[in-house]
Amino acid sequence: MTALALTDPSLPEAVTRRTIRAEGRVRARFHSTPGVTKLAALYETGGYRLKFPRGERCEAVLVNTGGGMVGGDELAFSLDADEDAELVVTTQSAEKLYRAESEPAKISISLKLDARARIEWVPQETILFSGARLSRKFMVDMARDASLLIFESTVFGRIAMGEVISDGLFRDHWR
Repeated sequence: MTALALTDPSLPEAVTRRTIRAEGRVRARFHSTPGVTKLAALYETGGYRLKFPRGERCEAVLVNTGGGMVGGDELAFSLDADEDAELVVTTQSAEKLYRAESEPAKISISLKLDARARIEWVPQETILFSGARLSRKFMVDMARDASLLIFESTVFGRIAMGEVISDGLFRDHWR
């Protein structure tokens, strides 16, 4: 992560206008024992975390501690479901994408499902504000007998707040 003192007069103007970039990585693997799916491995860095509410089934909640993304921010989320693992993945809140001056924010999601694994990917909506720039990649590798439910909702602005999208960029790549 790069942080600049935005008031340092010795830096060129182009550098002082740069925003602080945020990076976050979450990698998780889930393992199944008869009738129970449990977290087997977890790696987190930056402002993203994976939380696990207590309940009857395995649920993973992705949390952005920064509250939103801007141009240049990067999030990479990788999840492996071992044989027979079953889990639900969601987010704590909507992912908000704010105005970007140049490069887009990048989100990379990778899901791997082994034999008979089941994942329900049901995050809250992604909200793009005017001037937002987002490049998102969604990659899935799954066994023939695995099961995956995906619900991705993208909202362009907040109409109830009177916001109008005048420009922006949204690239969505699924593989």
